[in-house]
Amino acid sequence: MVLSIASEQAMRDLGASLIAACDRGGIIGLRGELGTGKTTLVRGALQARGITTGVRSPTYTLVEYY
Repeated sequence: MVLSIASEQAMRDLGASLIAACDRGGIIGLRGELGTGKTTLVRGALQARGITTGVRSPTYTLVEYY
């Protein structure tokens, strides 16, 4: 699947939708080049769950638990 995300808010919205689909738990793996929006997607997902504290970029870690 290929998605074209038009804005930072759209990426956050996608993150919120993704986390809503995982209401019974699970693992989400992210892969992508620098600047593709991984951290923004995670911020949107966590904000949808009420978490607003700092979100570190997952780019330089093998596993980042949130």
